[in-house]
Amino acid sequence: MWSRKRWRNLQRPVGNQKQMKQQKERPVKKMIRQNKKRMQGRKGAQMSAACQTLQMSTTATKEKQKQVLSNPMDTFPDSLLTRVLALLPARDLVLICRLVCHQWKEMIDGGAVWELKCQQEGFQAADPETEQVNWQTCYFLNKNKRNLIRNPCGEEEFEFWTKEEDGGDAWNIESLPGDNGVEFPGEGVHKYFVTSYEHCSKSQTIDLLAEGFGEDLLDNTQPNILVEDWYAARTDAGCLYELCVQLLGENQDVLAEFKTDEPVTIEQFSDGNWSKISHTFSGYGPGVRFVKFQHGGQDSLYWKGWFGVRVTNSSVVIEA
Repeated sequence: MWSRKRWRNLQRPVGNQKQMKQQKERPVKKMIRQNKKRMQGRKGAQMSAACQTLQMSTTATKEKQKQVLSNPMDTFPDSLLTRVLALLPARDLVLICRLVCHQWKEMIDGGAVWELKCQQEGFQAADPETEQVNWQTCYFLNKNKRNLIRNPCGEEEFEFWTKEEDGGDAWNIESLPGDNGVEFPGEGVHKYFVTSYEHCSKSQTIDLLAEGFGEDLLDNTQPNILVEDWYAARTDAGCLYELCVQLLGENQDVLAEFKTDEPVTIEQFSDGNWSKISHTFSGYGPGVRFVKFQHGGQDSLYWKGWFGVRVTNSSVVIEA
């Protein structure tokens, strides 16, 4: 037997059943859509926060990179940078590295880099007990410490010399020890210049600026200028010897001078040993630009040939 309720349901149209099903499903779908929106909203917020955090991190990283790239030496210890700079050639330090940045300029103008370079090459200050040592000046003076006289022993004939007087049989060059002569006391000297029976003299003029010594160094520091010369006589003849060294200004005016007061006389039948004469110019004042070195002499017996004074190993050195 069919119940009334069941019978009524069987009599309802099919469309009504579909509507009822849809009505039941609508709240569920709505809830699903709402949950999806909530999830999407949460994910969006999380993604937005993550993107913002990433952007801030990227910006901070870029700023740090910019700071490092703008001046990477800011993170470099001064002590390590000093050691690195001290390994570079002095010319590059002054002409190139000094222009890189303010920090490098201050370090190169200071004393630490140059003091380390002096230590590396074994250079010492003239007065190490002085409280304020200009290590840059000390380095360049030691580096340039050399004999400024060219061809001091006649190995290149008379190259670089100017013959001021060429009396008698004129200047000549002989090999050591020579007739009735004595060997030179030092190594590396094999020849000498020799004068004749009338006065002979020769000279060299040294351009200090051309040799690499700057005006500031010469005018303010005024480093010592050491002058040396060696002379000897034959054992069988007497002779006369003269030396004159002048410090000259830009216009060749004499600012300081050293010379033998009278010709040095060596009597006949001497031992023939070599003698050294030296002088140090110091505190000579500003303006020195040239050094003129002149020496010479003759024999005292007026014998034809080359019986006069012998000279060799002349030197002019700028001291540290």
